[in-house]
Amino acid sequence: MRLLFVIVLSVFSNFIFAQGCCSGGAGSPIAGGAATGVLQENQMEISLNHQFNQSNTFFTRDTEADPLFNNLTSNYLFFRADYGVSKKLTLSIASGYYLDKSLIKTDNSNTSSSGIGDLIVFPRYNVYNRSANFKRTEIAIGLGLKIPLGAHNDSTVTITESSWAPGFPDADIYSLSPPYRTNY
Repeated sequence: MRLLFVIVLSVFSNFIFAQGCCSGGAGSPIAGGAATGVLQENQMEISLNHQFNQSNTFFTRDTEADPLFNNLTSNYLFFRADYGVSKKLTLSIASGYYLDKSLIKTDNSNTSSSGIGDLIVFPRYNVYNRSANFKRTEIAIGLGLKIPLGAHNDSTVTITESSWAPGFPDADIYSLSPPYRTNY
């Protein structure tokens, strides 16, 4: 039954209209998209997500803006592995790979790149855990660290748009550069 549900959902979820901000995982790349607590000792959880994003409508705060480019697409594989170091501590390590990251400018020129994403290290510690009558309450704290694996200059500011609202900073528009590659 679950397999049928996944197949039906995959077939009918071809176009979803949403506003996104981060790549990797569903929701927050640091949390992995789902609220997961601390695993049991020596328990392991592995997750692989594929995410394709495409947008041709852009906003400045809550109003639609005149686009400075025609299309922005991202085709991304996100991998996460969690391991229960002890019954109170779980270590999560995640990263991803951009199969394609493209920006189609208003003159229809295409800038694209591919490469590995940031490395995310996210330990979680169980502060409170209570189980009773098939109900579980848990409070876990965590502190994530995102480590860039690419070069420091993997994108270039091409346009700085002045803010029209007082108190808001100017917006920088970046042009993608090919990712840094190391030959071994």
